[in-house]
Parts: sequence; C-alpha cells; structure tokens
Amino acid sequence: MQALLATSDGSVWVASHRPSSLHRISPGDGTLVTYPLAADISPSALVESRGSIFAATTQSGTMTRVGPDGGLTEVFVQLPLGAEPIALSAGTDGTLYSADWQTGAILQIAADGSAGHGGETTTQECARLPLRTMPVAMTDEHQGAVFIAAGSGLFRLETGDGALAEILNYP
Repeated sequence: MQALLATSDGSVWVASHRPSSLHRISPGDGTLVTYPLAADISPSALVESRGSIFAATTQSGTMTRVGPDGGLTEVFVQLPLGAEPIALSAGTDGTLYSADWQTGAILQIAADGSAGHGGETTTQECARLPLRTMPVAMTDEHQGAVFIAAGSGLFRLETGDGALAEILNYP
C-alpha cells in the first residue's frame, strides 16, 4: 500500500504497488472494487477533485483518473519529462497540483486535463521549492492556499498568484 484517501462520498481509496492497482472500498457494505493498472503505472499519491480520483505515478511521471462513473483513464496526464510526482492537491476550481520530490517543482494541471498545443495536457510550473527540500505531502486548497510539507519545513502556495512562502523551518 502506498497511499490512502477518504473521499467526500465516504469511500476509502487505496493505491497499491504490488500489484499496481487502485482499490475503492464502498461506505456501508465495504464492497471492494479493484482497478488494475499497467505494471509501469505504480501509484504514489491520491487526490479527489470534482467526483474523480487522481493518482500520481512517480516512476512514469503520469497521472491516472477514475471518473465519477468508474471509468478508468490510465494515462490521464503525462507530466513533463523527468517529473516525479510524490504528492497531489486539488484546488477549489478543480485545478490539480503536483509536487515533484526530486526538483521541488509544483506543477499546476488544468482542471479538465484539456489538451494544449501538440495534443499534450496543459501543465505548468507554478512554483519551485528551494533545492533539497524534498516535498512529501500537500493539502487540498484551503482559503486560497495549498500547504506543502517538505523535509526542511512547511510552505504555503497562494493559488491565485503562485506566491510561495516558507512558514515553518525545520533545523
């Protein structure tokens, strides 16, 4: 098991490496639904946005989506070459945020995964943590900000203008 997520409908989602899969445990009766994934899609983080579940894959730099209807899109987003997403967050407008554990880049992903130039999903770097901070977790947007926990401290990313501030520093 790599990640857990409790969703607004009361379900619990589990991301698993062995075998590569996503699991949904239904509220009430505990029914288990498994979404098998390709071997190179090994989910490392989960987030809910607008009824869909998104999983980040560190190894392949992709995001998987399970829609509200249960439909699976294994490669919903191909992140920029070399991206290694370790944490995900959702904005109130449906925008997704991904933290890259190697570079500290915070990527912003279009809410609908819409295609940009050349048919690629629209992603852009909206902030970058200082070198060697290694992000490990993110909160969903709260009062206009996403909070990012890293090995060296806690950061606040303003979702409106992308301003990044360190609010807690670990020695």
